[in-house]
Amino acid sequence: MINIIDDRIEKKWEQCMKNYTIIIVDDEEEVKRRIVSKIPLDFGFEIVGLASNGYDALEMVDKFRPDVIITDIKMPFIDGIQLSRIIRTEYPKTKIAFITGYDEFTYAKEAIELDVVSYLSKPITESDILSLLTKLKTRLDDEFQQVFNQEKLDKIYRDSLPALIENQFSSLLQLSVIKDSDLDRFKVFDIDLYKGSFLLGIIDISHEGEFIKIELLRIFMLNLLKRKLSTYQHLYYFNSGFSLIFIINDISISEENLEASLYDIVLTKKEFSDIKIKIGVSDVFDDFKRFPASVTQAKEAIAYSNYLNVGTIIHYKDIVSSNNQNGSNGEANHNRSTKPEVYHDRSNDIMEETVLYINANYSDPSINLNDMCSKLGVSVSYLSTLFKKLLKTSFSKYLVKVRMEKAQELLQVSTMRIYEISNTVGYNDIYYFSYSFKKYTGLSPKEYRHDKKV
Repeated sequence: MINIIDDRIEKKWEQCMKNYTIIIVDDEEEVKRRIVSKIPLDFGFEIVGLASNGYDALEMVDKFRPDVIITDIKMPFIDGIQLSRIIRTEYPKTKIAFITGYDEFTYAKEAIELDVVSYLSKPITESDILSLLTKLKTRLDDEFQQVFNQEKLDKIYRDSLPALIENQFSSLLQLSVIKDSDLDRFKVFDIDLYKGSFLLGIIDISHEGEFIKIELLRIFMLNLLKRKLSTYQHLYYFNSGFSLIFIINDISISEENLEASLYDIVLTKKEFSDIKIKIGVSDVFDDFKRFPASVTQAKEAIAYSNYLNVGTIIHYKDIVSSNNQNGSNGEANHNRSTKPEVYHDRSNDIMEETVLYINANYSDPSINLNDMCSKLGVSVSYLSTLFKKLLKTSFSKYLVKVRMEKAQELLQVSTMRIYEISNTVGYNDIYYFSYSFKKYTGLSPKEYRHDKKV
């Protein structure tokens, strides 16, 4: 059994040990050549692209999705700061290092916000390059090893799940009513369930797979939960059949932050195992005696997801009938309608409202998925899944489609200048607009206007 697990971990680790890819961005050819010449062939890195400006660099990033970007700060068209902001949004795992002149350390604040790994000060020496590559390789290797190292997984599993605590939480699943005496038993373990707000989630692991793979995934998910939800005051988790149950106990619970953490968990899981999971999330509750109701909510969310195939993460609030959205809180909310056809109608209503809002507000540069979800009162994963299921696309791609179609129309029928069209369709930066337009149509705005006139 252990050999099978070790072989799988070893295979993943060997994949990680392949060369990491780098794109170098600088408008000075001599600087790029110097950096390339200083990178040893056997150091674990491979140069996959050289760009002279941020505009060209974005095209290379889209094509190669590199592990590392080494970029000058001052460049034509799109500078290093703007380039890094775009990369940090679209490719958050890519590591960024800045090339700086002696007078450019005023950008330190922006570099910290963008999680820049390091600076390379001109003139760049061989020791500077080797120091940077050593730091990058250690960081990239560690990120992978934290998740896939079997020895760490075993230790975290043993240390994180004392049998007595797990048994105490599991025993609550058998109770329809929680009493003070039930909560008092947790004080022995220094767990106070009388304070704070709570949220419960169930991770349902598909039982269609080899037993050893399911058990390995269970250990893996327990590790992920501990790492990805570590920012909360208290986190408890335990096994229940083919499911894992986690409970967050915090003074204030940000559902937006939780959504991002759960999405990260799902993405990391996909790299490790092809066994399917579903995550059902309850409403936030202030009294832990509502534990049985929250378990029911999470189970109903998973059942809804299984019935309509609406994604991996589903919140109970997302399946509430639109007819009962304005209902009272408390027990009344627990009795809200959960008929599948009602869910389906609500999904269509939400999608229609979102599309209408985008079509009416595409010119607003600040329009984004998180604000849209807050406006509708649904989770990010739910709305994202509706886009994929009903429109076969994502929120961001649909927004780009609307903006690009409007830009095409204006380029054909209006005499507006390109920078004016850029602002009209929601782009403050004409260079980023031109990059996006060419990526969408294959032509620059100027070429597109000329071709249509011809």
